[in-house]
Amino acid sequence: MKYASPLFRFLLGRGWWTLWYGFFYLIVITGNFMWFGELYDWTMKGESGPAAGAVFIGLLTLGGLPLLLFSLLHLILAFWRGTDSRKRILVFGLLFLFVQVVWMIICPLYIAEASFAGFIAYYTCFTVFLVVNLALLWVTHQKKSLSVFMPYFFGRYRPTAGTYNAVR
Repeated sequence: MKYASPLFRFLLGRGWWTLWYGFFYLIVITGNFMWFGELYDWTMKGESGPAAGAVFIGLLTLGGLPLLLFSLLHLILAFWRGTDSRKRILVFGLLFLFVQVVWMIICPLYIAEASFAGFIAYYTCFTVFLVVNLALLWVTHQKKSLSVFMPYFFGRYRPTAGTYNAVR
């Protein structure tokens, strides 16, 4: 219970950020999980058929595009308010957006072919992208560094003066 409060503050933000977090969850998660049960049944049966194109377009427009737009906006905000160097955030952002575009196209194609591996890859990558977006929102809100969440990409986390739990 001791760790629940920081987790809920991270998931919901504070102040007007709570509205932004709620909007983010509503659009992205609702769009992605709208067809979850039907897609699961479809891929388990191994059926594709004439609706495969509609599934591809549906996953692309309801899942991929909103997540891509939110990711771009969160990267811009992190670029503006984060404490990391602009070059590192730019490189990270370009790599993140490239991987996300590849995910947006390849995984729905495999789901449209009724491949269970594509289904698992789609929702696993979606979860990773959601966590990265939450990290970007946290960095923007708190005016912190992304090295807290991704120390291997951004280098070791070096806390500012006044913190007592320094990582050595």
